Amino acid sequence: MFKSNKIKLVGLFLLIAMALALLIYVPRTLGVADNSDFNRTMKAFGLSSASGIKFWSADTQYKLSDPGTAVQYFKRIFWPAHNPAHYYSTQFIFVKLALFLNAAFASFTHRDPGEFNLAFQTVQYILLYAAAFFLFFKEKWKTHRFADLAGKALLAFFFLDSGYLVYFNSFYGESTTLIFLLIAFVLLLYLEKGKTSLFVYLGALLSLFLFSGSKSANFPSALLLAVPVLYQAMRKEDRRKKIAIGVSVAVMLVASYGYVKNSPDWMKKVTTFQSVFFGVLYEHPAPEQAVQELGLPPELAKLETVNAYAPRALNPYNLYEPPFESLFFDHTGKLEVFTYYLIHPEQFAKKLDESAEAALPLRPTYLANLQLPEDQADLRFDFRLNLWERLRKQISGFASVFVGMVFLLYTASWISLLRIKADPYRLLLRLALLGAAAGQFIVPLVSNGHADLQKHMFLFNVHFDLLIFLLFFDHLGVKSKTFRRVGIASTAVLVGLCFYPSRPETVTLGRMDGKPIKWYVLEREGDWTKVIAKKALYRSAYDERSNDYTEASIQAGLDAKVDVWFTADERKLIRQAEYPALCNEVNWQQAEEGDRPHYWFSPIKYVSQDSERAYRKSYSASLTLPSVDDAERLFRKSKTASVLPGGYWLSTPYYGSTDKARVVSPDYQVYHRKVDTVLGVRPVMWVRGK
Repeated sequence: MFKSNKIKLVGLFLLIAMALALLIYVPRTLGVADNSDFNRTMKAFGLSSASGIKFWSADTQYKLSDPGTAVQYFKRIFWPAHNPAHYYSTQFIFVKLALFLNAAFASFTHRDPGEFNLAFQTVQYILLYAAAFFLFFKEKWKTHRFADLAGKALLAFFFLDSGYLVYFNSFYGESTTLIFLLIAFVLLLYLEKGKTSLFVYLGALLSLFLFSGSKSANFPSALLLAVPVLYQAMRKEDRRKKIAIGVSVAVMLVASYGYVKNSPDWMKKVTTFQSVFFGVLYEHPAPEQAVQELGLPPELAKLETVNAYAPRALNPYNLYEPPFESLFFDHTGKLEVFTYYLIHPEQFAKKLDESAEAALPLRPTYLANLQLPEDQADLRFDFRLNLWERLRKQISGFASVFVGMVFLLYTASWISLLRIKADPYRLLLRLALLGAAAGQFIVPLVSNGHADLQKHMFLFNVHFDLLIFLLFFDHLGVKSKTFRRVGIASTAVLVGLCFYPSRPETVTLGRMDGKPIKWYVLEREGDWTKVIAKKALYRSAYDERSNDYTEASIQAGLDAKVDVWFTADERKLIRQAEYPALCNEVNWQQAEEGDRPHYWFSPIKYVSQDSERAYRKSYSASLTLPSVDDAERLFRKSKTASVLPGGYWLSTPYYGSTDKARVVSPDYQVYHRKVDTVLGVRPVMWVRGK
């Protein structure tokens, strides 16, 4: 009987691991492209990308500058890595193991030892993640079989989404963050279930250490989650075990804090700079006043809405030299930033709403998740097995409502557990998870401003999904009609807000293929009304190679449509208007107005960002493509009207390139694609009359 059970358990683990491998590798490999953060890891191990492509291809092949033998790499597993970037992470443990496995495989198969395949790291992540699910699936958590299966299905639904799994094929620390937080979470549930062996305690603490050491921002969560572990040991265990676990908790926290303390100085300076100038002062209505409140010299107000990597034309200071140290870093820090937000709750609330919108996608929307050759490199995605992330993105526009609703329901659930006198450990664990989620909702904004906000919301997303899971899990099989009704009503309200098919005012003008063309009203200006086509009127490439809209072939094509779609009398109603054409990183010097690049942000609710200040020139046209401002304006008028099934072009270029322009996607995100991609054309124009 024992042998039979053991075989079943081994089979379950292998089944989970195989399922994960299939999800990641079939029919094509999923990953996340490099946004330049890979350098922190690659420099420590002499690695470089084989293709050199960033942002547009999720590479799996790398080169080693000084390849060693399998024996040498095995020894290096136990040596501290020397990193010129002075960045260290528990993630490095698995990179070292991957280098050893790669070298051993190369020796066995006579491959080039200078080539490194990321699969040797990904396989480790698959096995570890499979262990987390195995530990959860093998236990019976609920008395009723259906409730137990529902709980297991729910965990899989959330955390087997490809939005999470794509990180496994990357050098981002998010992989180890996710894996070891989930393992720790399951082991913390083991303690709640009464499984209090020393292995469970030590496994939970080891997982929390590996989780915390992945990224310094993880430490506060690890600290909070260590509290229930210590509490359970002090309450349940004998004296010797209490001492052993108490010492282990202390060692774990000290070792974890070591990673925080050893964060490189350059990183601290960059993030502090961005928390102020690309955070507090980002789109601030009175930057001079904010600078004064932060205790900074008045001349630094000119750096508002500037990130740490801006060119000297925007930021004449060197972050790493003593003059700027005394001017800026000696006067303020992240504590002052947090205090400023507390004193200005209205500004804080708006920025947290942007954070909530940024958190809806599980992975950065500006990084491809497919490996693509250089001639095809583009912002392309495989959305397979991505149901949970897709559902999250449908909440666009109401993300803060969603976050607030979950927090309130979770708090109500906790109070209901308190009222029925649930086990104190159970209450403490849920309180720690709530505190960790709330903290991680705030930390990215306070610690790094708007820079890379979507990626920095990752840990909040993991915590938040754990809250949603527990919210359902705690009430599966529990006959609480009141709580169930409140939950159903709250969900119904959210669904109604998100999916109500509101329609803005419509006008009809012109004909195409014998049918009248309908237009939505965007705004009014005196006797003139700006309108946008109700649907894409045709499909076209933006241009062959350039995202300069004033020279793009798509604009010439729209000009030609005026005589086709409209009669002579209708053409008299259309204004030959002046429109802004935003500039890219190359032609910005041709700008007639503006003093900033147009910063990229994908949630459509806030997509315009700093467009009124962006480098731009003007052009004259009757028909044109919508701008980011038009897309945001339409979204605010009618969420459902702002997107189309196939996506459509905007006139706005992606600032960081010369061959990519912005596109509105059906998932309420505004991406960018290569200009030779064929997408929908949804024109805008000014017409006379109300």
